[in-house]
Amino acid sequence: MRPTPSPTGSSGSRSMSPAVVDQLRKFSTIPNDGQFSLSPRHLPESTFYNMSRTEFLSLSDNNLELIPAQIFTHMPMIGTLDIARCRIQHIRSGDFKALKMLRHLLLASNEIKRIDMGAFPPTIVNLHIGRNNLSSLNGTLRHLNELKLLFINSNNLTTLEDELPPASPNLILAQFNRLRALPQSFRNLPLDSLYLYNNELRTFDGILKTATKLQRLYVSHNYIEYLAEDEFQEAENLEELQLGCNHIRAINGSLLPIKNLRSANFTVNHLTEFSLKEIRGLDKLRILDLSYNQIDKLTGRMDNLVEPDSLIVELRLEYNLLRSLDGNLMGLNRLRILNLSNNRLQNISPDDLIGLEELEHLDMSFNQLKTLDDTFKTYLPSLQLLNASYNLLTEMKNDFHGLPILCMADLSNNNISIISKDLVANTRCSNHGVPNKLEILLQG
Repeated sequence: MRPTPSPTGSSGSRSMSPAVVDQLRKFSTIPNDGQFSLSPRHLPESTFYNMSRTEFLSLSDNNLELIPAQIFTHMPMIGTLDIARCRIQHIRSGDFKALKMLRHLLLASNEIKRIDMGAFPPTIVNLHIGRNNLSSLNGTLRHLNELKLLFINSNNLTTLEDELPPASPNLILAQFNRLRALPQSFRNLPLDSLYLYNNELRTFDGILKTATKLQRLYVSHNYIEYLAEDEFQEAENLEELQLGCNHIRAINGSLLPIKNLRSANFTVNHLTEFSLKEIRGLDKLRILDLSYNQIDKLTGRMDNLVEPDSLIVELRLEYNLLRSLDGNLMGLNRLRILNLSNNRLQNISPDDLIGLEELEHLDMSFNQLKTLDDTFKTYLPSLQLLNASYNLLTEMKNDFHGLPILCMADLSNNNISIISKDLVANTRCSNHGVPNKLEILLQG
């Protein structure tokens, strides 16, 4: 977070005096919004005399084409420098030479194509050079041993090999580039967050195997095809794994070592089968997204495979090719949201939902179900929302008898011609103990 400059200098920062502002007006244009638009080559050095105590300086949102290095000799205590959203194309080796205390440097949203070796002071902790035109980092980061946060997103980078300091940073945002492989240096970095979505990665190549501190990994929208069994062997602290929109065909037990995993996203991949054994022992997992795959078979029923207090609360299986569940959801005792829409389900038996006593939201829309009579012979005491629209239902008799607090049932766009007066005999809509009315949708 950028510090707010203090007009009194009490925090070590100083704002520009009226005299300084008047001086800047002579070298700038002022549009209707009153913001300075500084001349690209004639930033007046004299304006910055007597500002030696300045710790924060922002020159963002101007027309600067070059870093105004000459003014920094008058402000050697700058710790935070913001020159974002200008027109800078080249960072020269001496541009920040006078700034021996610079820790936070923002150069985002310029037109930078080239950075000279040694351009950045070794004191930098946070560096933002995202949203530029860089095709190479040119070895300019190797000496930044204090670096913790690195933003290089939205450039044209194809590799990070031999580009990073040996023992830092902790967080890297490198999304929206053209990276084709992970650098070997990732094996030794103390990474806790890694953002690599929208690149051209095809494999992890075992590089994250020893990422013991990694907590967040975002690698959606790449071309990853394969996960090795030991892909995350020592990454037990990983909490969030985003691998959607890749070409993954199998998970191969790669998740099992990730004991702290809370959310895993595999949407839009090429999975054709999923075994619940893939998440055996992951008792902190809360959200599992397997939607938009080609899964036609679930295996590995969990009743005897995981602890009875499994914490999965949301399971997304929509847009797959499932024809049956075969009782494989048994054991997901804490499940609250289950999405089975847009599959090919013809029947859901009582065994398919047994034990799901905390289930609140069930979506079975866009399937081929002909009846729900057997389905809800299983008692679901917490179910409030049921979506069974766009199926082949023809009659509703005792279908809701196992749903005591159901509040909304979408049965629209079916072929229902018979509704029994006993349909809701055992149902009393209740919202956190407060009585409410049951809403049933039948249109279409």
